Amino acid sequence: MAISGSNDISLLQMGIGLLPVGISLFLSWKYKLGLSKSLIIGVVRGTIQLVAVGYILLWAFRQSDPWVLAALILFMVGRLPSPL
Repeated sequence: MAISGSNDISLLQMGIGLLPVGISLFLSWKYKLGLSKSLIIGVVRGTIQLVAVGYILLWAFRQSDPWVLAALILFMVGRLPSPL
């Protein structure tokens, strides 16, 4: 579901993007570092988050009502962490 000016990512491109993760997993296994589970959880979690943000932004850019966009911006600004 691409919008104007966007590019879809093929499975080959996704596989190439995951190549460094595969190398990290291999090295973790080879040297018995015990990081494999953490790496897999992190990659799956990050992928799910990026897909979710992508769909939210796709929905936001398709909105024509400025009040909906203003509410979304206020929500995002309100969720910013406060400085220490």
